[in-house]
Amino acid sequence: MEKVISKIKNLKIKTPEETLKGLCDWFDENKKITLITALIVGLITHVLLLSLLITSPDGLWNSIVYSANTTEVTSGRWLINIIDSMRKNLALPSITTVISIIVMAVTAVIMTDLLEFKSKLSHIITAVFLVVSPCLTITLLYAYTADAYCYAFLFATMAMWCVYKKKNKIAGVIWRKYIYNAFNCNISNLCWSNRNTLYIKSNDRSI
Repeated sequence: MEKVISKIKNLKIKTPEETLKGLCDWFDENKKITLITALIVGLITHVLLLSLLITSPDGLWNSIVYSANTTEVTSGRWLINIIDSMRKNLALPSITTVISIIVMAVTAVIMTDLLEFKSKLSHIITAVFLVVSPCLTITLLYAYTADAYCYAFLFATMAMWCVYKKKNKIAGVIWRKYIYNAFNCNISNLCWSNRNTLYIKSNDRSI
C-alpha cells in the first residue's frame, strides 16, 4: 500500500502544453508520410465505393439509417451502437468509407511506430498495404458496420502498442477487453499483430 501511495505522490501530470509538444515530437516526418499516404491511396482505391455507393446485400438491406441497438447489444457488442451514434446512425457508404480510411490511416501510424520502422519506404508500404487490402474492401461493403470493424483493428494495434512499446500491460489489457467484449470481432488482428511484433523484434532488424 505504501508503494502505491508513493507512486501516486511521485506521479507527474503533464500540462496541455507539454502534452502537445510531446505529441508533435512523436509525430515526426515518417509518421506524417504514413498518414498522408494512407489517406490518399485509400481514397483513390475506394473511390467507386464513394461515388457509386456500392454495397453488399446486407449493406443494402441496412442502408441509409442503421442502429446497432438490438442483436449487437444483447450479444455483447455494445460499442458498435456507440460508434453508430457518433455518425447519427447514418449507414451511407460515402460516410463510413471515409471514416474507415481515416481510422486505418491512424492505425498505420501506430503500427509503424510499434514495429519501429526506420526507412520512409517501410512506412509507405505499410500504409499502402493496410488501405488496399482486399479484406478492408470487403469490410467496407458492409457500410452499416464497416467503421466499427476498423476501430476494432485500431484497438488491436493499440493493445500491442501499449504492451510492447510502452510496456504498459494494464493499458494493453484494457484495449484487448474493448476488442473482445465491445466488438467481439477481428480477434485475429490481435493475434496477427502479436505474432508479427514478436517476430520482427526478435530479429532486431532496422527496416
